[in-house]
Amino acid sequence: MVLKAENPPALRATPLIRGATAIVVLAGAAFFMGDYHNDVYRKLLLWVTLALGYNFLFGICGQVAFSHFAFYGIGAYSIVIFLFQAHLPLPLAVICGIALCVLCALAVAIPSTRLEGFYLALATLALGQLLIVVLYEGGSVTGGTRGIANYRLPEILRWRIRGPW
Repeated sequence: MVLKAENPPALRATPLIRGATAIVVLAGAAFFMGDYHNDVYRKLLLWVTLALGYNFLFGICGQVAFSHFAFYGIGAYSIVIFLFQAHLPLPLAVICGIALCVLCALAVAIPSTRLEGFYLALATLALGQLLIVVLYEGGSVTGGTRGIANYRLPEILRWRIRGPW
């Protein structure tokens, strides 16, 4: 009879620990790249999150909705607007941006619960088009057709994030 030595439970890597380690490594990799690679890497991570959302909605739930990009834009624009127009600190601007995005999602999701198939797709496509109109007509708040430009990212723990803006 051969006894196998097992790792004690404290040293065994659970899937949760492995996943958290992978997230920390992937998030920290951006701090060690050059400007161009950093920009591409950040955009890649954002596209991955959108793809995961579409995979969940289309693949697992079987629903067709096109509002992901609208919520993505609401979150991104609102954080920048809260930072530079309302002069909120970064953590509070992120929390307010997430809250605004959740409120907009609920405003769309509650009436859309009775829709399915083609009608759900049309309703969510209309939301995306409505967001484009709001951004274009937002004037000085959204930057109009030129968008928000010439902003600098705030310091995070006394560390200035640089990029190709």
